[in-house]
Amino acid sequence: MKLPTDDFLKNEINQMLENYKNGKFDISLNLALSILKKNPKHNLTIKILGSIYEQQDKLDESLKMYQKSLALDNNDPEVHNNLGLVLQKQGRLQEAMLSLKKAITLKPDFIIAIYNLGNTLKEIGNLEDAEINLKRCIELKPNFIEAYINLANTQSENNHFKDAERSLKKCIELKQKDMIKKIKRL
Repeated sequence: MKLPTDDFLKNEINQMLENYKNGKFDISLNLALSILKKNPKHNLTIKILGSIYEQQDKLDESLKMYQKSLALDNNDPEVHNNLGLVLQKQGRLQEAMLSLKKAITLKPDFIIAIYNLGNTLKEIGNLEDAEINLKRCIELKPNFIEAYINLANTQSENNHFKDAERSLKKCIELKQKDMIKKIKRL
């Protein structure tokens, strides 16, 4: 049996990524499976496959791919974040929290992992720590509208109504600025 050339494999990987970026998950899935037949430890493909399965709501398959990816490289903050999201969707909140914390340990300014941790903590009922993480998101990205919304909800659940009101006002202000920018581009 003849092994594929590096150029052929690179082309297949590029096609997989391009189709994935364009939301053509079925095509990307078939390419990923083809790549893994030739190179079962191609970690980028394993990560993409985990993401495709997550997009298709095949959470068990996604979980397996992310775990396989971490077995190859346990220091990838994006995979720890993605694994945390899958675990969160499965209701495995304590495990999700640990995976998200690992992502943040590996990359302390990883805004989306901090945001996801805040939401997971809120779901667990740890409102104080949820607030801390959502505020940290906003410190790192002051125009993160979703973080303001979730912060306001968390503050409200925590009976911090004045803080929730301030967070919502800031959210509205940012949303208005965003809309004005969009209108000016027309």
